Amino acid sequence: MRIRRGHEIIEATDEEILEKDDHISLIGSLANLNEAGETLGPEILDPELLNYNVMTKEVIVIDRDIVGRSLGDLNIPGNYGCFVRGLTR
Repeated sequence: MRIRRGHEIIEATDEEILEKDDHISLIGSLANLNEAGETLGPEILDPELLNYNVMTKEVIVIDRDIVGRSLGDLNIPGNYGCFVRGLTR
């Protein structure tokens, strides 16, 4: 997450304390982003705040403990802080 505080953009940490009128960028599913917007405030357009790189990786599922489980059951965002973008079989 990044924060715009006045004219400054901050790379936020878990310890960062939000201040009134901070602008924040969030990454997540549409449902989670909509829910966050209801709590945090309305969506804004801030191109500079959104100007950062996102890394993607393709992985092959081979672990026997994972095969046969649902994506929801694995809770990849909660457990690993990343999101499934696609699935190929």
